[in-house]
Amino acid sequence: VHNTPIISQVVVPSSSSYLSIYLSMFSCDTFVCLPGSTADGSTIFGKNSDRDPNEAHEVICIQQMTYTHESKLQCTYLEIDQASVTYACVMSKPQWMWGCEMGVNEFGVIVGNEAILSRVPPCKTKALLGMDIVRLILERCRTSTEGVQLVKELLSIYGQGGNAGFGKEFYYHNAYMIVDRDHAYIMETIAREWIVKEVSRDTSLPSSYSSYPPSTPFSSSSSSSLSSSPPPTVPIATISNALNEGPWDDMSRGLKEHAVREGWSNPTNPFNYRESYKEYLFDYAGEGAVRACRSRVLLEGYAFHGGVTVENVASVLRDHGGEGEGKFDPRDGFSGQKICMHAGYGPIRSSQTTGSMIVRLMPGLSRPMIWVTCASAPCLSLYFPVWIDCFPNMGGEQMSLLFWKIHEGLHRAVLADYSRYIDWITDEVEKTQKRIFESSGSDLANGNVLERKQHVDSCFNEVLAYEDRASKYIDNQGKSRTTHHIFYNWAWRSRDRKLGWYSPFPLIPSMSIVGPMVVVILAGL
Repeated sequence: VHNTPIISQVVVPSSSSYLSIYLSMFSCDTFVCLPGSTADGSTIFGKNSDRDPNEAHEVICIQQMTYTHESKLQCTYLEIDQASVTYACVMSKPQWMWGCEMGVNEFGVIVGNEAILSRVPPCKTKALLGMDIVRLILERCRTSTEGVQLVKELLSIYGQGGNAGFGKEFYYHNAYMIVDRDHAYIMETIAREWIVKEVSRDTSLPSSYSSYPPSTPFSSSSSSSLSSSPPPTVPIATISNALNEGPWDDMSRGLKEHAVREGWSNPTNPFNYRESYKEYLFDYAGEGAVRACRSRVLLEGYAFHGGVTVENVASVLRDHGGEGEGKFDPRDGFSGQKICMHAGYGPIRSSQTTGSMIVRLMPGLSRPMIWVTCASAPCLSLYFPVWIDCFPNMGGEQMSLLFWKIHEGLHRAVLADYSRYIDWITDEVEKTQKRIFESSGSDLANGNVLERKQHVDSCFNEVLAYEDRASKYIDNQGKSRTTHHIFYNWAWRSRDRKLGWYSPFPLIPSMSIVGPMVVVILAGL
């Protein structure tokens, strides 16, 4: 246990850097459905990685490697001792950093992280990024329990910190979901301190399914409708960009000591981690608790109606918000984070889902089945299967980046006139995704490498064909006619300009906007 007070481990960012933390508002969503909640007893993990819209995301496959005792490893900022053996894994990662946002290794250990803030400012000094720690777990651990222990050791020896932003400063603490076939853990870290709990595998379904799912995640009737029966228990866990509630199983000693010393916790009362460390502005503006609640309610609904499937998980990762909110349009408003995130004109909703992954650990099978988009915006992209020993014929990491950029061109063309294109796009995504899912039976995991490789390439060809159809459809519709979302268009034109791309977003606002603006300006003069 690291006993040094955590406040001494922290280098406080400057006021301008601290402001940039709130203007970045990256927002990811991670969840796991354990046996008892799934249709076939599988463990199913899902995550959307929300990052800067211009931050290319790549999916890579790394094979098992051995190293000499003296070997060193260069992480994003820090050089550390290399392990004697690193395990094979598939990971999804921002292109510029060493670490990854999510992944799974050959032993079925799955990891995803979340950015969290607290009353303790994040460390600005270069150390291990949270994404570095995710990759180190994948490369070094055979079980989720080993993963939890490794996080404790890495924090004690190296600490966490450094800029995790792309093109701007963004510093944060990290939460992790670490999963294997037997256990799943939620672990949150603040500086060098940590707190952890195991996800319960207990299952107690309601006697009547009629009340699930509730009409909205926060329906006042959802709790009263079950008042006559005990609340159901379902082995599903969700995390987002907010500190989790307890109960917790274990914590570092310094976590409670620091809260008491700062006056955040009364030593005579039971320790409440979330209330002691919650950073109220980020917790509210980031809407992490709202999104975690939304994903859990959706997943519980599937669990209570036959069990969660990979198709259900994909649907949740494509979700745009609660019922009764009207038809979703990313051009409306500057806040309102969703599970499937689309950047607006800021400052709060400035990130988007740049990568998405689903992992299924099937009963009795040692080989994880992995679904990736290799692209941003799950609602506009397709999940296709990969295995650690079967990756699509993409020509290496550079081709993975090229595909991300190809899809990003389509993505931005749709965003330029979303309401005009989205119905056709959604229909194409649903039809094509259904074909891919139906052709990807669990028996493939037991098949030989050649069969699985042929299937992976076939599915990826389906993805490429969809991208081609969608691009031609948009081209045939002509140039975007929507010019009245002036701030939204300007924000996206600025992002395109930074990449040196042609921008599909109209520059000149319509006269319905210009006319009143001119009148107001002249009146002021």
